[in-house]
Amino acid sequence: MLTQRPEYELAPITGGIVRDRGHAEFAPDLDRGVWERRSTGYALVNGVDRETGAIHESRFLVTSVHEDGSVTLLCGVGCTHVAPGWRNASANLHDEQPQYRAVSPWLVLGLAYGALALAGSLADTHSGYQGDWLVGLRVTGLNGAWAYEIVRQGDQGMVLPYKDSGYERIAICQTFDLLALAALTENLAGSLIRGLSIGHLVLPYPRTDTP
Repeated sequence: MLTQRPEYELAPITGGIVRDRGHAEFAPDLDRGVWERRSTGYALVNGVDRETGAIHESRFLVTSVHEDGSVTLLCGVGCTHVAPGWRNASANLHDEQPQYRAVSPWLVLGLAYGALALAGSLADTHSGYQGDWLVGLRVTGLNGAWAYEIVRQGDQGMVLPYKDSGYERIAICQTFDLLALAALTENLAGSLIRGLSIGHLVLPYPRTDTP
């Protein structure tokens, strides 16, 4: 059972998840933000002005730990606008670089992994729950987006952008499945990654050859 000081119990767990996960860094992530008490449990809040309540979408991440042991994660950075990492030789140097909508595969995989790891850790160390879990991943606003790496490499002309408006995958698992995090994460997000034509660089997850 958690106490009234989540920064002492939950912060080391989320920080350890980020540290142990390794691989590509991205933002926002589970090691940033402030833990707050909520009527349903606790929430790690990042990207929300504490005085005005204004949301900074590029940093928005709320990770909620509910009293029933469930975990939800809401991120505001599904897609962002990115300029290619190169400039066309025929372009005027003073012209503004074109911006393309892009989604980071590492962010999607990393946050999905983090939410699953947090749920599994709490079940193992606090609630002792051994049973069924309903886990899911939803990403919205994907229509017309490329993978971040595709845009940065200037390869938009080589692959088609994502055609569906969003992505959703739901799975049923057991508590012990939450310990097989890599396989469960790829089960949830793998189809999206392949749909972004970036699977060969990212999967299987985690890639041991990725810094």
